[in-house]
Amino acid sequence: MASVKTMLGAMGVAAGLVLMLARPLPGSVALGPLLLVGSVVGGFVYPYLRRRFPSLSIDLDLTYVIQHMLAVSTGKPPRRVLFEVVAREELYPKYAGIFKKIYLLGKEWGYSFTDACRLVARTVYNKVVREFLVRLGSVLAVGEDVELFLRTEYSTIITEFETYYTRLIDAARVFLGIYISLLAASVFMLANFLLLSFFFGGTRGLIIASFGVVTLTVASTTVILLVLLPRETFENRVEPRPRVYRVIDLLALLGIVVMVATGITAITRGGFTYENLSIVLAVGGAFLLIPGFLAKGIEKTIRDVDEFFPVFIRSYGMHLQTIPQMARALKPLLAAELGRLNRFLENLYSRLLNEIEPKVAWRLFAAETRSELVHRSVTIFLDTVEKGGDVAKVGAMLSDHHNTVIRLRKTRFQVAKTFETTTYMMHMAVVLITVFVTKLMYGFASIMQSVQSRLPGEVAGVLISAQMPLDLVVGSTGVFVLATTIFNSIAILKAMPGVSRTFWYYMGLLSIIAAAGIMGGKYLMDLILTSTLETLNQTLTTP
Repeated sequence: MASVKTMLGAMGVAAGLVLMLARPLPGSVALGPLLLVGSVVGGFVYPYLRRRFPSLSIDLDLTYVIQHMLAVSTGKPPRRVLFEVVAREELYPKYAGIFKKIYLLGKEWGYSFTDACRLVARTVYNKVVREFLVRLGSVLAVGEDVELFLRTEYSTIITEFETYYTRLIDAARVFLGIYISLLAASVFMLANFLLLSFFFGGTRGLIIASFGVVTLTVASTTVILLVLLPRETFENRVEPRPRVYRVIDLLALLGIVVMVATGITAITRGGFTYENLSIVLAVGGAFLLIPGFLAKGIEKTIRDVDEFFPVFIRSYGMHLQTIPQMARALKPLLAAELGRLNRFLENLYSRLLNEIEPKVAWRLFAAETRSELVHRSVTIFLDTVEKGGDVAKVGAMLSDHHNTVIRLRKTRFQVAKTFETTTYMMHMAVVLITVFVTKLMYGFASIMQSVQSRLPGEVAGVLISAQMPLDLVVGSTGVFVLATTIFNSIAILKAMPGVSRTFWYYMGLLSIIAAAGIMGGKYLMDLILTSTLETLNQTLTTP
């Protein structure tokens, strides 16, 4: 039976051919070939390449999947439980469907779990997962110790994941370096385009094309960066979320409204000037920094919680092994120094003491910490308790795994922090040079316009044919600076492991840096060239 992608691809090909061959409709000339090519690639080429060249990647989710199964296996549960605990979790969206198929085949359709593993393995594109399922099926068939098998698999997978993550960090250094280089090159591209606009008369089309091409170059580089750098597991989405999230969203919306309102007011009263542009960016950036700082506070809390959680979960596992009652086992740890984690543990202790259902109490604990790593570890730990597993052994395992992830994350954070600092400096340089070049071009254009009547007609016609429109230049500069600010904020957010809402922090800070760059470029240009251009103008205009 044809796969869904193949069927959709065939339907897309048919629709594309109809659009190309039928009576032309508005837009069908472009839409038909586009739909045809997209359907062929998505429906046939991409599935074939996935089958022909299977993925060998090992991500963090896979390490947690195997660890989850290993933790539950310490209680020697029925075989179906190993697949059930992973299949019902939303923590592993990439793998939950695979294990759900195995669970349903073994539970509902009467297959042995050995056959179910082998059957589902044939449909898996990731070679690492496919081979793991085949080995698991063989272990289940001969009745070997599943816990020992999963422990060996986990040890291998976590080692390979560390190697993969290290390679990823090395590649990230290269990608981020390329981004900085292209960002630096963009301002020189813009200078060359504006120079051409200057000598060919400064027409509106050339000016718009100059800024458009450079802006598109920066945007394309940002998109490539988004594709190449994988998402870091950092912040969870467990409900209920703290109220500060809503405050951040409202303040961010207010900041955008203030920026737009300030821009409209400045343009209405003073027109397109660099002073007005810098005011708009400075005011908007200052307002956006407020939700940005709140988001940074959440990020700092998560980092602090992640630092102390491994100590807690290891100790709590040993306590719970000795005192099989959650609240009593937790009480001795409340006196320990665990940073910001202490406050959340006190809330957890109060809920457990008041006989709130443990799953609800621990879910609220994970929601308060906002850490995705904590959320996953808590889920695995609770499943271990529920299935009668060895909580002391699992607590130590989770602690080691958590420490490994934190150590790898710190390496990425160091690379990202260097990129962040470099981007701030480069952003300032790009904005300053852009304003400097545009002011320089406009200044020379003004002088040449004033002396055009004194030059021979053929020379004047070659050098300049029209005055550069200042409003368009300033407006285009404003769009370019704003777009670059957004793209750089997205790039830093993608590179930095952290909270998604810290985008407003980067956006606000880069906006203020851009405002300073605009004023610096303007005044630097005025300081250097004002007296020189006045002298040159007087010399050329003197009979």
